[in-house]
Amino acid sequence: MRQTKAERRFVRLAGSMNSKAARLGREGRISAGDLAAAFLASDWTCPYCGTGIDPLHCSFDHVVPFDKGGTNRPEDILACCLTCQRSKGVKTLDQYEFAQTLRSEGAECEVCGKPYIPRWADWMRGYGRTCSRICAGKKGGETTKTPAPLDRDPK
Repeated sequence: MRQTKAERRFVRLAGSMNSKAARLGREGRISAGDLAAAFLASDWTCPYCGTGIDPLHCSFDHVVPFDKGGTNRPEDILACCLTCQRSKGVKTLDQYEFAQTLRSEGAECEVCGKPYIPRWADWMRGYGRTCSRICAGKKGGETTKTPAPLDRDPK
């Protein structure tokens, strides 16, 4: 009996996810059946943005990234759209939601009060609290970083 395109794709994806987990020393193995179950559990919609997904074009996300101690177990896998999977990257769910808020609502410049959209990496390092280099210069060249707790309101 021949495999469908979706079944072949899930076999390839499971193999690559297992290889990466083994290379990084993370526990757990998933099968194509686990990916199919994750896809069916998604009810054909991305859990992050609500966009419709299909088995030939969806992506799979580790809810807790390997960088944050995640595993390669089936309960840590979600089917989602490629856009959300790529924008989530190695963020936790809380960080991803906060990043989406920053991206949609922006932040307020600490010097002039102008709204702007900061870069996520700079924000997490405590930088990027001003809208431009001019405002950063007006701030007085402070070298201390402002911590970026996730519960801090971006505005």
